[in-house]
Amino acid sequence: TKEPESGTANYGERFTVTAEAVGDGVTYEWYYLDPDGEAWLSTNVRSATYSGKMSEKNNGRAVYCVARDIWGNQVATNSVFLRCERAELAITKQPNDASAKLGERFNVEVIAQGDGLKYRWYFRKVGAENWSGSGVKDNTYDDVMTTARHNREVYCVITDAWGNSVTTEIATITG
Repeated sequence: TKEPESGTANYGERFTVTAEAVGDGVTYEWYYLDPDGEAWLSTNVRSATYSGKMSEKNNGRAVYCVARDIWGNQVATNSVFLRCERAELAITKQPNDASAKLGERFNVEVIAQGDGLKYRWYFRKVGAENWSGSGVKDNTYDDVMTTARHNREVYCVITDAWGNSVTTEIATITG
């Protein structure tokens, strides 16, 4: 009585696709085909609603439902597509220089927009040639000021769920 409709959802948000059938003891079984898939696969969803969290994995996925009654009759819906709305990757606030006295905390923060962001910070002594990767993997590079961290330059590479990346400007940390 109700065919599912193709839908879109933002990355990380929930999507919902619904089918409805009438009959005695109706059960549902959903199937999917990924964009690079070769065969339809059964899901473990046994209700009238197929839902989940939108991700790169299910972007472009086709789904359909088979409804069955207790008499052995069955009907399949049309297949529909799930589409992910992608947020544009962009730095909305570049990191600022930071200063702290020995033993005090400092922080350098970047603010970015995009889907499934991952952060990787790099550092070097001011004037040094080579950069080193740090263990900081969020949007804030913070630590306690030491003599080794005085006159340090940092920058961050931000990568989104789709493999795109942007690089911040360089910030300087002084003590």
